Order: sequence, then structure tokens, then C-alpha cells
Amino acid sequence: MVDISGAPSGIAIRERLLAKLCIPDENQASFSIFQTEIGSFAIGGALTDARLFELCRDYGDPAGSLKFFISPYPDRPPSQGYTPVWTSG
Repeated sequence: MVDISGAPSGIAIRERLLAKLCIPDENQASFSIFQTEIGSFAIGGALTDARLFELCRDYGDPAGSLKFFISPYPDRPPSQGYTPVWTSG
């Protein structure tokens, strides 16, 4: 779980998610964030910072129901066979 309470923007949420995974600041631009569900990869395309903020604002809850998939690829989730890293927002 990642606490994003009070995050003022999608950029701040992105930074918190990637920091939780110990991704250095200088490497963060090469990672993409996708909405997901447990047991699957991405739902739709990579999230913009604005869309990430909207999702967290509109659907985030204390139970961590909103799930994200962090991909090391800037524009797509990895293909099958990749071991995913899961985090909640």
C-alpha cells in the first residue's frame, strides 16, 4: 500500500508510487503506470499524471481498492512471462 493522502497532483502520486518501489528519481521517467486488477496486467493505456490524479481522487479508498501496475516500459505493459510488481494507491 502507498499512502497518497494529500497528494496535490498526479506528479506527486507518481513520485510516491515509484519511490515506494525504490526507483531512483533519475530513472522514473522510463516507467509507466497502468490501472490494473489483481491477476491481470494493464487495463487500458499508460496513465497520464492528470488521469492518475483523477482516478485516485474519484476511486481511491482506505482499503486500497485501486490497483496500479508499474511497467519498466514507457509506453506499454510487459508481455506475458514478466513477473509483475504490484502496489495499491
